[in-house]
Amino acid sequence: MLMFISHLNLKKVRLLNYFLSTTLIIVLFSSCQTESIYYEKKFTEQEKKDLSRQLIEGRGWYYQGTPAEQLVFEEARLLDPSYADPYRELGVPYLKRGFAVEFEKYYQKAVEHDPLNWQGWRAYLYLYFYRDYDRAIVDLDATDVLTPDFVDYPQALSVDYMRGICYMQKRDYKKAFEYFNKHIEFEMQETGLEYMESIAFLQRGFCYLQTEDVNKALHDFEQGLSINPNSADLNYWVSKALILKGDYDQAEKHLSIALDLFQKGNFNQRAYVEEFNQIYLEDITRLSKKIPESIY
Repeated sequence: MLMFISHLNLKKVRLLNYFLSTTLIIVLFSSCQTESIYYEKKFTEQEKKDLSRQLIEGRGWYYQGTPAEQLVFEEARLLDPSYADPYRELGVPYLKRGFAVEFEKYYQKAVEHDPLNWQGWRAYLYLYFYRDYDRAIVDLDATDVLTPDFVDYPQALSVDYMRGICYMQKRDYKKAFEYFNKHIEFEMQETGLEYMESIAFLQRGFCYLQTEDVNKALHDFEQGLSINPNSADLNYWVSKALILKGDYDQAEKHLSIALDLFQKGNFNQRAYVEEFNQIYLEDITRLSKKIPESIY
């Protein structure tokens, strides 16, 4: 009899434990479904903004363009849809891999949310990556309007210099001179000739060559060379101008220097894309054939 009673009590205990555990599971499941207190943190709007920025600042954790990095940026975008940087970061890998539609989609959002920081950058990308001069001009003009009393330098290039490049490529040399002149005058006032980038003189000199003003072209190339005597490009362009003037001895001298500097890697080049009026070994070889009794 006692064994029977004990057996009944044990069954009751087991039933009670089963009832309690089942009830606890139901309560926990209901709580998670209604308030998400166990698996989801409720962030304030300011916390979301802070977390979004922390994710962007930690972008060095992953290689650019990897799924892991893109997921981090997407999370940053979801946390703060008004923050421009996630859109910009999401667009960069598509830019570098040639997916123009995806790049444009994300960069458009970056510009919408922060035109002051990203419109000029998009102009640079239109200009150097896509050679889309008309779109670049639109963005450069808009950037200039945003800061009327300040000269912007997206990617360390002034908006005036880049507009000069755009019009040079469109063969509108009158407008190209207008912006190259504006850029060079501003730089000379701000830093002085010795601290300027010589490439502005190279590009303006090229425009003078295209308009058959060889003397002004030579003056610009030599001006650039006074700033950067170790430029293969400027020695090449000086040589080209001297050949047009019939000064073959000096042309040969500068072309020989250009070849030596080129072989040492001292020529204008740019990551990912070709520089405007970039020279190659074939250009030097071809020009040497225009010099009578050339050393080449």
